[in-house]
Order: sequence, then C-alpha cells, then structure tokens
Amino acid sequence: MVWGALEVFISDIVRSMLNTNPSLAVLLMTSDSSKRYFRREVAIEDLMTRGFDLNRSMGDVLFSDKWLDNLPRIKEVISTLLPRADDLHRALAAKELWLLWQRRHLIVHRRGVIDAQFVANTEASDAVGSRLIVSSKDVDEALNEGGRGSRRVIGRTLTRLYPSG
Repeated sequence: MVWGALEVFISDIVRSMLNTNPSLAVLLMTSDSSKRYFRREVAIEDLMTRGFDLNRSMGDVLFSDKWLDNLPRIKEVISTLLPRADDLHRALAAKELWLLWQRRHLIVHRRGVIDAQFVANTEASDAVGSRLIVSSKDVDEALNEGGRGSRRVIGRTLTRLYPSG
C-alpha cells in the first residue's frame, strides 16, 4: 500500500505540474529518457472535451492512459522535469525505496514467491521459491522512505511552480 500511495501521489504531482505549466510537456516529449512513455498524438475527442484548449489540462491528457507505476519511470520523468533537484534524485535512488518497489512487484506479480530476478535485483539471500517475509521493521522503513520521497517531491514541485515564493 505504501508503494501504491507513493506512485499515485507522484503521478498526481506531475500531472498537476503539467496542468499548471503545459510547456513542460515539451521536456517529457523530447527527452530521450522519458519520451517513450507518452503518446505523441492527442485524440480529437480529447481536444473537443477540453474545448480545444489544453492550457490547464496537458497533464490530464498525457496521463489519461499512463501512470508512473514503476521506480525507473518515476526517476526518469522526475529527472526530466526537475533536473537540478539533487536531494529528490538521491531520495528516489535510495536502496530502501528500490527494495520497497521490488517487494511490491514480487507480492503483486509473483504472489510473494521469491524468484531469481528478485534475488538478482535486490541481492537478497532468500532462496528462490521461498515466500517473501516482510517484518514490521521493513514496513517502518517503507513508510519512512515513502514519506521522505513525498516531502521532497512536494518541496521541489513548489519550488518549480512558485520560484519566488
């Protein structure tokens, strides 16, 4: 649940950034690291629904069928939109956040059964085929990392949107 809350939160923040400043879409659509995630065309129905004005809904259009639902994608989009946010980049590169995402992936897609990819990605010492065990300490670390990442996203987004405030 922590990972899900973090990905929805970051997706909503990025969507809001693009709605507030639609020219940021150019960065996403031209950056080598992020352009592959977004479609380059806008359906005429989307334009009609918005009165042919994307000035305050560019994020809604770009994210109508996309989510920032994995850590590499989140890092690439954030790096594109906030390239000088070193503290945020460090937070997104934290080992604990990577482990949180890997555990979530394992639980959702493998029913918590450890596979070779999980062991390789996390350097876990658990046996392939065994069940993932998540301790209360793991949950605390996940909550702390999610909170840290969220606070940094908020701070950097506000700085980007309101540089003089």
